Amino acid sequence: MDWCKKGVKVSFIHSNDTGVIVNILDTDLVLIRLDADQLEIPAFTEDIQPFEADTPKKVIVNKPVAKKEIFQQNEPKSLSYTILHSQGIQIAFVPILDKKNDPTDKFQPYLINDTPYDYSFTLSLHLKLFKAWIHEGKLDSMTFFKLPEFENDYLNESPELNAIFNRISTEGPGPNIEKKMKLKAKTFFNNKQTAPLINQPAHLFVLLEKSSGFDVSQKSEKDSLKDYTLENAKPLTSKKDKTYTPQHVVKSKSEFSIELDLHIEVLSSEDNKITNSQILQLQMKKFEAYIDEAVRQGVERVFIIHGIGKGHLRNLITATLIRNPNVITFKNEFHPRYGHGATEVIFI
Repeated sequence: MDWCKKGVKVSFIHSNDTGVIVNILDTDLVLIRLDADQLEIPAFTEDIQPFEADTPKKVIVNKPVAKKEIFQQNEPKSLSYTILHSQGIQIAFVPILDKKNDPTDKFQPYLINDTPYDYSFTLSLHLKLFKAWIHEGKLDSMTFFKLPEFENDYLNESPELNAIFNRISTEGPGPNIEKKMKLKAKTFFNNKQTAPLINQPAHLFVLLEKSSGFDVSQKSEKDSLKDYTLENAKPLTSKKDKTYTPQHVVKSKSEFSIELDLHIEVLSSEDNKITNSQILQLQMKKFEAYIDEAVRQGVERVFIIHGIGKGHLRNLITATLIRNPNVITFKNEFHPRYGHGATEVIFI
């Protein structure tokens, strides 16, 4: 795009935000200083357009999600029926409708557990260059958990769900079960079903099969169908936005380093064989994994050493930390040890 140059004022296609391009990060990625709060954030060129005050915004035609008479805008309610054919732990994307009952470009995701077992979980949504969100919690048997909204545009940014499940039982915590799922637009829109428990049409995917996470010795023996029915036919309740820290087995806090050096020569011995884009992706992957571990360890603060350079890595780190609910604040001030080449992160 010839118009994508430093100093050009732009507007975001999918919001009312405006700003000025201050740097070119890649062929399709620029750094924008927002007019509202002067925050600098990375943005893809496909999501912005030249700012013209008197020109209406470009109309974006999204993929059709469903007819409005199929999807009804209802909040999930507590139900009182038994799931006869459990699927496991699932994620359901329910279309969000506007006041005219027309589908918008957003979905409300729910994590659903239709098994007779309780689980702890950590679930995160990764996009092309940063992590959109991460949630930890407890998902009781026959309940659902409301997650942050999912935007239609995320499907263009290689979305991937990363999950860790751990079955809770009287015999203690079981092994961690890690699951990854990449969401692709065609599969996403074609996979429409009525989601269990929330009882709404949605784009539904199974994250964890019903038999995962425990062995035969952990199952209670059932003497009859009556015992099974009495155990499972209980009223269902919605466990919304309840924070729970899973009892994961982690390293001792004393072994955890509060410094992470993201210089590529530290991370890879083959730094001369990979492109700048691949280097940036590797650095962000290491950074996100490190922040996740720091949160699990309960560390109060860490230092991310990113150097000065052109500021590409620092700006992506800033954009990611802003979205992390576990971060109280962060700063890139002069430090006697790191100079201006590190960001200090302080956690809740």
